[in-house]
This record gives sequence, C-alpha cells and structure tokens, in this order.
Amino acid sequence: MWGEYHDPRDLSKLTIEHVHVTGSMMGKRAPDTLETLVAMCGYANVAVPSKATRDAIRDYLRGVAA
Repeated sequence: MWGEYHDPRDLSKLTIEHVHVTGSMMGKRAPDTLETLVAMCGYANVAVPSKATRDAIRDYLRGVAA
C-alpha cells in the first residue's frame, strides 16, 4: 500500500491528515472535525505534506465548508 499506486477512490487505502485551518501549530494536532480533516494517500501523508500542500488543503477545506 505504501508507495504503490492505487485508485484514489479506494477508501481503504487512504489516511487522514489533521490540518489546522488557521496555520501551523507545531507539535499540536488539529481536532478531529470535518473542518480540519482531509483524506490523503498514504505516501502523501507519511512523506509529511509541505507548507504549500498544507496551504492548498486549507483552501480546499475552506471551499468545502462554504
């Protein structure tokens, strides 16, 4: 599963990433809410998302919440 291509609709292979909507909170995990969680493939999550990726996720979550 890790590092191997899989169908992005295969929910059994996705992981959950916690993202603070207001920005980085180093060392503190975001709460388990729909506004702060996003599903990612295992590779993207384990590789630790970059600041640019987290900013894109925040934009996505704001769009979904609107």
